[in-house]
Amino acid sequence: SGKTTTLIEGIKRLVKEFHYLSICIVAFNKHIANEFQKKLPDGLNIQASTKHSLGLKAIRKIYPRVKVETDKVSIILDDIYPVSKKAFDYGLIDKEERKNNFSKRSSMRKLVSLAKSTLVDVYDANAMMQMIERYNIDIEDSFTNEIINKLPKIMDRCKEDVTTVDFDDMGWLCIVLNLKVEQYDVLLIDEAQDMTKG
Repeated sequence: SGKTTTLIEGIKRLVKEFHYLSICIVAFNKHIANEFQKKLPDGLNIQASTKHSLGLKAIRKIYPRVKVETDKVSIILDDIYPVSKKAFDYGLIDKEERKNNFSKRSSMRKLVSLAKSTLVDVYDANAMMQMIERYNIDIEDSFTNEIINKLPKIMDRCKEDVTTVDFDDMGWLCIVLNLKVEQYDVLLIDEAQDMTKG
């Protein structure tokens, strides 16, 4: 549709007149960011990045040893909703609990991800119910209150564990920990309509 071409041409014209500007173009994913970087003028203070890369960079300034762990929430949930064969074999959970825990984990992972991206107040049960309805999160009725009540604990653990981050943390932690993200004179966002608060 020509949006990318327009964006690149706009940057070229901007730096022709204002070559001293620092410019960042934020793309939806790494592949698109790399494509933008190839098309940007060389030798100037211009970069293409993803929202996640900008967030991770800010987190690593304060916590340089942080590791990316895509299963961070699942690891946290192992303590709350165990499902492992080991937990079953040791009698920590029975067959029915294990089945229910799989369901609860699935719902909780979706809620955690949405809570991080929308910045919803996880301590407000009404706001949580609205989010569940808005995004059509499938939660068994008998588990809904339990999951909503346990969500703040999960979010707190995500916030406290800065040794690892998942992709949702890369934006969310910058906000909840008030981390300073690199500043630019001009920030352009490709597909801005798809951005979330977190």
